[in-house]
Amino acid sequence: MASNMQKIRCSPIEDDDMDTLYKIESYSDEAVNTIAEFIRSKGGRCCVAGYAVITNHPFRESEAWRLLPLVGKVTDS
Repeated sequence: MASNMQKIRCSPIEDDDMDTLYKIESYSDEAVNTIAEFIRSKGGRCCVAGYAVITNHPFRESEAWRLLPLVGKVTDS
């Protein structure tokens, strides 16, 4: 039986951070992994699900320019 379940790769996000989550949608595994690695390298936490990264990481304007070409859509809670 085939499953439509996506693998979710996640580092823990605390319950008290749940009100500041962002979903960043991208267009490829490579782009999503690049975004997730960047967030983790800055001390942030995130979950990867398909072509989306869910995070509570606050991006600085000086950091965002590196990732903008990889972003298809951003949704906040």
